[in-house]
Formats: sequence, structure tokens, C-alpha cells
Amino acid sequence: MSQLFFDFYDSKNIDNFKIDDFLRLPENIDAYNFLDNFFKQNNYQQDLLKSMILKGESGCGKTHLLNIFAQKYQINFISAEQINFENPLKIFYENGFFIIDNFCQITDEEKLLQYLNCATESKAFLILIFNENKIFELKDLQSRLKNIASCQINQASLDSLKQIFINILTRKQIDLSNQIINFIFGNISPNQSSVNQIVKKIDFFCRENDKKFNLINAKELLKI
Repeated sequence: MSQLFFDFYDSKNIDNFKIDDFLRLPENIDAYNFLDNFFKQNNYQQDLLKSMILKGESGCGKTHLLNIFAQKYQINFISAEQINFENPLKIFYENGFFIIDNFCQITDEEKLLQYLNCATESKAFLILIFNENKIFELKDLQSRLKNIASCQINQASLDSLKQIFINILTRKQIDLSNQIINFIFGNISPNQSSVNQIVKKIDFFCRENDKKFNLINAKELLKI
């Protein structure tokens, strides 16, 4: 079977999602274990968990976590374009793993219900990614979703974000003092997206200038 990649999954850049770069933190450990057990299933007829919902705000690490598992298992990512234009019966296959990202942002509820039904008919395992809480108007869709087990990745605490930040930089062989780290986190938004952005800037600076990153450089990058 051919593998379907959603926009966030780039097979050419799979190294961006190394298992060593993923930290098991209090905010994500339950979701990690849940997914680990889900992907270990191999027989739709015998296994109990046919589908699941993974919840979490944008930037909480859902993409990283799913791509970690994508390196170990064959996972089919279904795009919004496919849902709008492709026949689901041509996509799903028995015992395959499928993921629909940004499920709540797809407006055609009849299509969503059709995909859920076709996954069941095809005996395919299905994960739905929720970035937000949403009330669907289609009652049959609401009913289906209520019967699907769910787990959640919470937004990382400040301490967890610092661990993620230090872990990424360490693997890039960039060592920052506690003074610089505390300064940076005192001047960026406390979320994964902001951490990713500042890491890219620091990495680019160190590679381009071939010198140690200091507090003055931090102020310049943050325009303070």
C-alpha cells in the first residue's frame, strides 16, 4: 500500500522527529503510552481499540509524537484535500493505521462521518487529531465521536519547556548558561511554538558565526 502523508509529515525531513529529541514529560506521558499501545495492535477483528482521539492545543507536541511512531509503524496521514475529493473506500485497508489531523477544522460533517464509517467497514485503525473543543451539528457524527476513546497532551509547563529547549540545543552541541536560558524564557511566550522559533534562530546564529552564543546575542535576536 502507498503511504499518504499529511502536510506536517515530510519524509525527507524525518530526522526532525528523532526519538531522542522527544522528552517524556508529565504533560505527554499518558498520551505516549496510549499511542504506544494503540500502534501495537495488529488485528482489527481481535483488538479492542479500533479508533481514538488525540487532543491538544496547537504546538503541544502532537506532531512530534505522531512522527516518532511513524518511524516505527506504517502510518497513513489523510489530508483535508483527500477528505474533500477522494473516495474513502480507496484509502482505507484492513489493519492499516490512519490519522486525520485538524479534524475539527474540516467543515463537511457528512464527509467526516463517511470517513469514520468507511474506516470501520474496511477494518482500519483510525486516529482523529483535535486541536480544539468543537460541537458538531450532525447528530450521527456527534454520537460516533462520543463513543471513541480519547487522550490529551497538555501544554508544557515552563519547567518542561526549558527541558525541551535544553535538550534540543544539547543535541545541536550548543551550550547556554542558566542566565541566558532564564533571560530567553523571560522574554518569549511560554509555548512550544516560541521555543521552536528561538531554537532555530540560535542554531542559525551559531552555525553562521561559528562562536559561542552570549547574552548580547540573545538580546539582539529577541530585539531587546
